[in-house]
Amino acid sequence: MGYISNDDYIKAFGSHLRKIRNEKGLTCEKLEEITDIDAKQISRLERGERSPNLTTIYYLAKGLGVKPTELLDFDFSDEQ
Repeated sequence: MGYISNDDYIKAFGSHLRKIRNEKGLTCEKLEEITDIDAKQISRLERGERSPNLTTIYYLAKGLGVKPTELLDFDFSDEQ
């Protein structure tokens, strides 16, 4: 496996987050209502502009009805 930058992982996480949110049929605004995480922040995470902290991962997972590990369980190559 070649070198993968931190930014690449952040973008892959965001893509994976968006995929799960869409599968659940939620908009960023609805996820904001559930998690109290600003929809603009969720959008920035999904675009890979921000890196989530552990608390954010926990609340996103809870709001999406998944385990936090599911948000982190992605095959990097599938997210590009």
